[in-house]
Amino acid sequence: MSEAPTTPPTEKNISVHVSITWIHLLIGLSAALTIFTLFNIPNKEPLDNYTLLFITWGASILILLFALYWLDRSRPTQPSSLTRQDWLLFGWLVLMAFLLRFWRISSIPFSMSGDESSQAMDSLRVLQGLIRNPFTTGWYTVPTMNFFFNSLFMSVIPDKFIGLRLPYTLFGSFTVGGVYLLVRQITGRRLATLTALLTLTYHYHIHYSRVGSNQIVDPFFMVFALYFLYRAMQENRLFFWGLSGVFTGLAMYAYAGARLTLLVISGILLFLAARTLGKFIKQHWHGAVIFYLGFLITGAQMLQFGALHPDDFNARVNQIGIIQSGWLAQEAQTYQISQAAVLWEQFYRSFFALTYYQDRTVWYKPDAPMLDPASSVLLIFGLLYGTITLFKNQKFLPFAAWWWGGTLLGSMLTESPPSSQRLVTLIVPSLFFVAYAVDRLIQMLRRAIPQLGGNLLYYIFLLVFAFNSLFFYFVEYTPRRAFGGGPAETATILAPYINNVNGKYPVYLLPDPGTNTEFPTWAYLFEEPYTLLKDPLASPLQVDGLNNSKGALFIAFPSRFAELEILREQAPGGQLTHIESQSIWKSEIMLYQVPPAQDP
Repeated sequence: MSEAPTTPPTEKNISVHVSITWIHLLIGLSAALTIFTLFNIPNKEPLDNYTLLFITWGASILILLFALYWLDRSRPTQPSSLTRQDWLLFGWLVLMAFLLRFWRISSIPFSMSGDESSQAMDSLRVLQGLIRNPFTTGWYTVPTMNFFFNSLFMSVIPDKFIGLRLPYTLFGSFTVGGVYLLVRQITGRRLATLTALLTLTYHYHIHYSRVGSNQIVDPFFMVFALYFLYRAMQENRLFFWGLSGVFTGLAMYAYAGARLTLLVISGILLFLAARTLGKFIKQHWHGAVIFYLGFLITGAQMLQFGALHPDDFNARVNQIGIIQSGWLAQEAQTYQISQAAVLWEQFYRSFFALTYYQDRTVWYKPDAPMLDPASSVLLIFGLLYGTITLFKNQKFLPFAAWWWGGTLLGSMLTESPPSSQRLVTLIVPSLFFVAYAVDRLIQMLRRAIPQLGGNLLYYIFLLVFAFNSLFFYFVEYTPRRAFGGGPAETATILAPYINNVNGKYPVYLLPDPGTNTEFPTWAYLFEEPYTLLKDPLASPLQVDGLNNSKGALFIAFPSRFAELEILREQAPGGQLTHIESQSIWKSEIMLYQVPPAQDP
């Protein structure tokens, strides 16, 4: 792996003669279209037609980027440091990432979780015309733009798993390629290749790229917003400043975790401005203005919603935030300790979230730390070294700001750390610091033992990491069916049996007491009607047509197995099937299928 030198940001101040031209008029038009949408959205009813406003929103973004592109043509800029080889490697990484994340996506992970199903149901409501406003929030205060995007895939892909999960597979795949571009832009090809290959094969990133939920979108927007930011600074191009702002604005339409993008980039700009005592501002103030203009043109509609409906916009943050929800004060009172002590425990559980502690949720539940012991040590070394030397080596700045911002805001200040669904954003900066530590270690070994020249040690590390990660996810983790929980697994098992009936004969469910019959996976996966028999059967079922072999399918949960004997006596001649899952949830059901009578 050859290391290409980093193209440093230009140091000279470039003065630009400003005159009103058609380009500036286009920028004004973009702003005017944004103001038009902001005035009209609050006057709309939920079921009104938002097509014109959506087109206006999209047009305002495209017009801004078009104007900035042409504006750069009249300004002195620096050439890109990326070569044809870099773009070929980007394409290869995206393709390989997609293959790893799309293979058997309808069965890995096996269960359709309740959260996936809830988001799928809102996407179906978009297709049904029940959700028409893309500038508001829906289930669990998720911005409805997510559901509009998902509906594009679900409308053309009949498979309920693939249609829901494919969009996030694409986000995850392009994130892998984006990791290469970002690290390549800041440090060079060797470290970029190493970080991207780690991300490509990391089981944690693979898993969330296969789940039909929007957590994997967080690192996608951060990666590309940072990439365009650093490319803008190094090439002195307003177009990339604007593109970084657009990606940051689009993050406002993802989920609460993606809002970290704005905080991290703003923190980076403030850090650079403070460190250079105004030199950075003098050189890049035009670009910073364009960045925030791009952000506002893109995200103003969601910011307006947050200003008009703060409780809805921040509902999830207020629910899981330990300060907003009152959890911090309550925890301190319960255990008779200071709030500072509670915060310290939250901090070290978050700091070691990937290296020591295990996921507390059924979002992933690998029952092991996210990183293997060797990678954990490398992460801690790389992170601490990168943080300590921030003022000396600026290549660590975006990754340190990203890691610490995600750890403190997305984990330490939320309930029950570590929760894997809130830590997805940490994958990229964590793997960057692992890659950096490996790179430094190998360079030290090369100097100590000259015979170790070449890239063999890099290949060995990558092969070991990739094999362990892929073997764990596809061979060890997948058969456990840990994702989603027991109710999700049971519903996923039942769905084919209920749907294969095709409405030809009735289906009866005999659930256990306390079974959540409103579980979202039931509503999403069960396409055919069924009848719930909640009360235990003490006598034959009073159903017209059952005795004359109309046909029926009875599905009993464990505590109701004995009742199937009553049904077998009432409707003999059926087939009894016992289904027992070997997953960690030990799902178990019994089917009694009575075939329809044959015509004489």
